[in-house]
Amino acid sequence: MTLVYLRKPIIIPGRNTSLAGYVKSKLFSQPISLIVDHRQQDNTTYKHACASLRSDGTVCILMEPELYLDFVRGKAYARTTILHELGHVFYNDLPDIQRDGTEYDAERLSSIESGNVHVRELRADEFAARFIGAYTVSQGLLFLQNVDIAEKEELNTPSIQELEKRIQALAVSGQAALLGKSRTDHDLLPS
Repeated sequence: MTLVYLRKPIIIPGRNTSLAGYVKSKLFSQPISLIVDHRQQDNTTYKHACASLRSDGTVCILMEPELYLDFVRGKAYARTTILHELGHVFYNDLPDIQRDGTEYDAERLSSIESGNVHVRELRADEFAARFIGAYTVSQGLLFLQNVDIAEKEELNTPSIQELEKRIQALAVSGQAALLGKSRTDHDLLPS
């Protein structure tokens, strides 16, 4: 897997986004654009990042500016988030960028309320763990869980419950015991 990122993203004229880089791999039929979304967060239908299929058939990962900066800095939560979104691409679990994703959100919430995690989320986490290790993914998810707790000032929201179950799923699968870096970990570290 090859990651090309730009230290200074290129602004896309007419849009409130910037091209930050791309990912190219034999795992994917086409390069995946990394797009920094500069819109106000309350105008977006995702938090942190979202893999999407665009109307022209290309695939992109939209991300908040802070996530991109933290990815360049090598932060575990940012690496986890990007690899998790690439997992959605790998398994073809992509919402159309023109849709708002409410159908999947309802399925996901229903899974959480029944004490489960949607299979799409587990698959994407496992994909990320193959590249950066289960320990790094667990640490990234734990960071995101702590951010949610701080923002919402409560411990029992659906997103916090889901993150806890995703962390547990990584541990139960036995992958979290692998405390070292995976063989391909260096391939995704910003240089």
